[in-house]
Amino acid sequence: MMAPYIGAGIYMTLNRLLIPFGLHHVLSSTVRFTEAGGTYLIDGQTYVGILSAMNKILFELGPNHPAWNEFMPTLCSYIASSQILTTLFRVPAIGLAMYHMAYFKNKKFAKGMILTVVLTAFLGNITEPLEFSFLFIAPKLFIIYAIMCGLLTHTAANAGSVDWVYSRHHL
Repeated sequence: MMAPYIGAGIYMTLNRLLIPFGLHHVLSSTVRFTEAGGTYLIDGQTYVGILSAMNKILFELGPNHPAWNEFMPTLCSYIASSQILTTLFRVPAIGLAMYHMAYFKNKKFAKGMILTVVLTAFLGNITEPLEFSFLFIAPKLFIIYAIMCGLLTHTAANAGSVDWVYSRHHL
C-alpha cells in the first residue's frame, strides 16, 4: 500500500513539478498501474497499482465491503481529491492574482486570456495552460506553489476533509 501519511503530498508535489516537462503523465501512470502505486490484497486476490484496486472496490465490491473503508481513503487521495482542489480552487485563485497584477492598460487583454485558461481548467480539468503561464511569469513562485499543493494535499488526505466524503457509504 502507498505511504498513507506522506505519499499523497509527495505525489502531488512531484506531479505539479513535472508538468512543465510533460512527465506528470508518466508519474500518474506509474502510480496507477505499477507496484509503485502499491499492491492491495482484496478478497484473496492481489491488485497492482491504485487504479485496479480502486476499480475492484468501486465497481464490483461496493461501499458495504470492508475494503471500502480500508483502502478507499488512501486510493482516492492519489486519484481525485488533489486534482479537484487544484482545478476548482487553486487555478482560479492564480488566475485572479494574475489579473489583479496586470497593468491597467493590459487588463482587458489579460482578462480574456486568463478567463479562457481558468475556464479550460475548471470545465475540462486541463490546468497546463495556466500553470505554464504561471511558471513563465514567476518560476520561483511556481516551485512554492508545487510544494504548497503537496502540503495541502497531505493535509486534506490525512485530515479526511475531502477523502472522508468519498469513503462514506451513505452518500
